[in-house]
Amino acid sequence: MRFNENGPNIPDELLDKCDHGKVVLFCGAGVSFNSGLPSFIELTKAVIDFFSPLESSEVYQEFVPWIPENSN
Repeated sequence: MRFNENGPNIPDELLDKCDHGKVVLFCGAGVSFNSGLPSFIELTKAVIDFFSPLESSEVYQEFVPWIPENSN
């Protein structure tokens, strides 16, 4: 779906999950590196730690590539 002619094509599956409260949005422009804010990986790990999804869950599996192996 496109919200305007030149906008990005947003997959229907993403829109559906958003409608059901199953989307976490991370965005940034590298500001965190110089400001002391968490990096994308640190923030991802914090979200996983806070919500504690099952390792077999879809959300956990989507985050696995971003979690350093030695951060347990």
